[in-house]
Amino acid sequence: SDANPPALNFSWFKEDESSAVGSGQSFSALQSGRFYCEAHNQHGSQRSDAVTVT
Repeated sequence: SDANPPALNFSWFKEDESSAVGSGQSFSALQSGRFYCEAHNQHGSQRSDAVTVT
């Protein structure tokens, strides 16, 4: 992350689902689909572009 201060928390989501499917700087996808990460620090959050996992 390029955040300043650094991002403290990372949440992973599958597109079109509201519940997180993982946390931390990496995760293992157990199914295919499009996934994105949200990085959070005390100033807010930012969402990554989605990537396709096959």
